[in-house]
Amino acid sequence: GGDYLTCCLTLVVEGGDEERLAGEALAFAAKNGSSAVTVADARKCDKFRAGLLLGFAACNKLVCDSSRRAGVKAKPAQLRRFTILSKQLSESSGTLLPRGGGGDRGGGASP
Repeated sequence: GGDYLTCCLTLVVEGGDEERLAGEALAFAAKNGSSAVTVADARKCDKFRAGLLLGFAACNKLVCDSSRRAGVKAKPAQLRRFTILSKQLSESSGTLLPRGGGGDRGGGASP
């Protein structure tokens, strides 16, 4: 029960290659003992995912501590679920609108 947050992540990839990890994503994999070099690898790698969970746990603690210090009585929503998206979100693919919202690629009504 209770409210919780979910997170959809995209990973830093090489310029023209939607699959090959680059920059911070590769560094994160190495730091967490993961051999992931592609988005698909990262999605199924227990070490990569465990590193993300540690980061989310630290964020949840920070939010709870900040709320408590601010005198907030209600427990803040916690991040409990996440997924690593297999594709990048972009205006050119239609998955993001220029103002930052989700695009309409499924034939539904436009926002």
